[in-house]
Amino acid sequence: METFYRTVEELKKLSDDNKLADLLWHHEHGMVKIDHSDSEYMSWKNSLPVLLNVLYNSGLSNLVMVLEYETPLGARIDAVLLGYNHKHGDQIMLFELKQWSRIKSTNNLSVVQVSVGINAQGKRIWDPRLHPLQQLLTYEKHLKQVVIDLPALK
Repeated sequence: METFYRTVEELKKLSDDNKLADLLWHHEHGMVKIDHSDSEYMSWKNSLPVLLNVLYNSGLSNLVMVLEYETPLGARIDAVLLGYNHKHGDQIMLFELKQWSRIKSTNNLSVVQVSVGINAQGKRIWDPRLHPLQQLLTYEKHLKQVVIDLPALK
């Protein structure tokens, strides 16, 4: 699949115009009808605008951001920000977006408990999930094993 990337400014404009989530849906799912209740779609609709506003307001509007980058090992990274630092050269920042409303820690630092609903007795249902930082560390390992073929950043 072709990599989906734009500058932060271009993505923010698409987001401000309420076009970004739909565009990503069609990029990922082709002409399949948009499922507005899909968790992936909701993440694009709710989390990406917040991230893009922070980056834009931080003066990073000219940097390139890749969305839903699929690593050769099959993982998909929500967002990859590409930049250049005169001291250190090319820079990459990875983002893992979540729609979690309630979490709690566990004895295992790599895992968190995520609230996934309420049962018939009114008690929360908790599900163990990989901690987002652990996901990002895994993605970092994947990226170190490959060369990303993207436009020059300099």
